[in-house]
Amino acid sequence: MPTRSERRSAVLIFRNLEERIRQGQKIPAEQFDAVKMFLNSGKFSREEITRLKEIKRLAEMLEHGTRQPKTYSGMCGTIPLTFSFSDSVTILRPYGTRKTHHLKIIWEFDYTGMIKQARAELIPEKKEQSILLAESLTGSIVQCTCYEMPDRTRLLNPYFATLKKAAQYGALIRYGHGTAKDFVNSSPEDITDAFWPEAGHYPLRELKKNISALEILASISRGKPNFFFERTDEKKGRLIYPA
Repeated sequence: MPTRSERRSAVLIFRNLEERIRQGQKIPAEQFDAVKMFLNSGKFSREEITRLKEIKRLAEMLEHGTRQPKTYSGMCGTIPLTFSFSDSVTILRPYGTRKTHHLKIIWEFDYTGMIKQARAELIPEKKEQSILLAESLTGSIVQCTCYEMPDRTRLLNPYFATLKKAAQYGALIRYGHGTAKDFVNSSPEDITDAFWPEAGHYPLRELKKNISALEILASISRGKPNFFFERTDEKKGRLIYPA
């Protein structure tokens, strides 16, 4: 059982590795081996060991330039989903029905699971609206610019519109992380082809077979950030990701 000090050290080590990956730095294999020895010596749980493996695989993917643009779409249960992988990971989920005015929420994450931006597309107007844009990242804190919430937030959740403004931004970003989690935890039987497949998209069931992509989505799925406005400017805020 690791001590409290060892747990804090592990959190800092993971953050440092992820930050270096974001910056495009090459991480020697010996360093991953040293971290693994540290985790083993402290008798850390399987969760920490798995996280180290995911970070290492991500570093290898980016080092060898395996980020080939690819988009998957289909149904996860009754929910249509689209996942796109290029320089970042984009998740698209519609809310509402085709017979009424509805909207699509698009979340964009970096490859270590941190939010880059969120936006909405209003249907049938085909009008895109920014919601949140990450400006900088320091450790587990994302400094961001906030925009007006879409006027159809009732479609996200019956209680969404009753939340305070800051809570709405936090909830909307957590919905994106939660969408990744729902897909990662789904069974292959839950995945079916889209009713109206997009040209050039791969079937969503093939994403279930892509181990590297699933590990990236697993990193995204762990995010549970809280949002706070800056005291001096309600158009600026910060998302804080718990360790």
